[in-house]
Amino acid sequence: MRKALMWLPLLLIGLSPATWAVTPEAWKHTAYAYDARQTELATALADFAKEFGMALD
Repeated sequence: MRKALMWLPLLLIGLSPATWAVTPEAWKHTAYAYDARQTELATALADFAKEFGMALD
């Protein structure tokens, strides 16, 4: 029983709708390259957000 409960969250994630990950139409036609070697994750995300006019909360 305990093993079955361990797999329940993974099963629920698999059944969740995929609509959360909808890519904006404008992004599908935009090329973007970023060399993030030795860059902090927060810096890379901030640069990406700034490039596409988004706010990073």
